[in-house]
Amino acid sequence: MVISFRIAEHSHKPGVRVVEILVDGKVAGTIYPQGENKIRIISAHFSEKDIPKDFDGEVIEEKESDIVPAILIAFKPRRYIIVGKRIVYLE
Repeated sequence: MVISFRIAEHSHKPGVRVVEILVDGKVAGTIYPQGENKIRIISAHFSEKDIPKDFDGEVIEEKESDIVPAILIAFKPRRYIIVGKRIVYLE
């Protein structure tokens, strides 16, 4: 299985660009902006997810999405350094 990406226009939101996730050249999911600091990943083909238990961010699995399963990821940019194998936030 080969995974690749392609930039495309959102099929329902004019002017919004998305990243299509391709598996063996066929669209298997889409990543697109959601509001000011979030992205949504949608796919009818999710088979597994792995979020580390000490992950300091926010990932919301939307079990009752509009049509297909979705994951919403919120970003909170801040300064950090990497110490060993850990991220240490400075603010």
